[in-house]
Amino acid sequence: MNRWYCSFDVDRFFRDYKENEKSLKYLREKLDATLVSSGGRPDEPKVAGGLPTSSVESIVERREKIAEEIAQYERYFDTVERIINALSGEERLIAEEYFLRGKKRRDQIEILADKIFCSPSTCYRKIKEVRNKIKDIVREEGA
Repeated sequence: MNRWYCSFDVDRFFRDYKENEKSLKYLREKLDATLVSSGGRPDEPKVAGGLPTSSVESIVERREKIAEEIAQYERYFDTVERIINALSGEERLIAEEYFLRGKKRRDQIEILADKIFCSPSTCYRKIKEVRNKIKDIVREEGA
């Protein structure tokens, strides 16, 4: 029986997880910094001596753009969380250690194999099974 073809690339989806965490943290800090640099909340009207209207509009536009980028990253992390939560205990461990940690060297496979009490060749087979299960989850849930 042919397996349903899924164009979802599990490795690629999880490859940038750590970098996305850093980017999200940076954007949140940048959003906070725009609030501080504006001298208060940019959506509040300015009184005499405050920032000119064009500066306030510019700050509001920057904050909206940053907030939109943050929302994209948050959707990514929500999707990752839904996928991970749909896995069993051993599958979750494999997904977290192999896909999220991004260490796919031979020695890391041996470490993971020790954690799940199997040989490296069995570990590779289980990784493949988890990869296929993640594809099924994405297909079923439309994650």
